[in-house]
Amino acid sequence: MRSIRRSGHRWHDRGAAAVEIAIILPMLLLVIGGIVDFGRFFFYEVTLTNAVREGARVAVVDDAADVELRVRTATNNMTGITVVPGSCSPGGDVSVTATYPSFTWFVLDPAMGMFGSEMTLEPKAKAVMRCEV
Repeated sequence: MRSIRRSGHRWHDRGAAAVEIAIILPMLLLVIGGIVDFGRFFFYEVTLTNAVREGARVAVVDDAADVELRVRTATNNMTGITVVPGSCSPGGDVSVTATYPSFTWFVLDPAMGMFGSEMTLEPKAKAVMRCEV
């Protein structure tokens, strides 16, 4: 039996593109969603890095009591942030650490949940500076 051609395609090949799209589309959306999630994660991590750097500088130059306030201000008051300010002693180092434990993975956590796992990364940063005498 001879196959009938219409615009260069065989009749029995018509649904192949739809099947290919149905197979590839979920994986493509998962990759795009993962890129967006990791982009958000790195945005929060960079924000925390800049904030703890400013907090460490405040501890070195000014008063250590203002460190936590400066870090929270530099992060635009991200809710749920944990700040561990250090104290400055002459000739020593000051260390300021911040974490954001309430970060939510919108795509990757539900996707990993289908396989019985979860994303446990949380944005955190630490800055260490030499104290001025």
